[in-house]
Amino acid sequence: VDAVLELHDGVWGRGGRFHLVGGPDGADCTASVREPDAHVEVGALGAVYFGGHRLRTLVAAGPASVADPR
Repeated sequence: VDAVLELHDGVWGRGGRFHLVGGPDGADCTASVREPDAHVEVGALGAVYFGGHRLRTLVAAGPASVADPR
């Protein structure tokens, strides 16, 4: 994984852009100014992280969008 996520937090207002890089040996997440690959509501990210939904499903439903829908 090598993607920039722009997180939106409508409750606490603590969103931002984060560069996520991950592979078999681990992952790293840092603040970023790069253009985002995906826009995600914080609650939607939690649903993906905990396995409740796939990001593709959330893009179709609306709480997430991606720059390149492939």
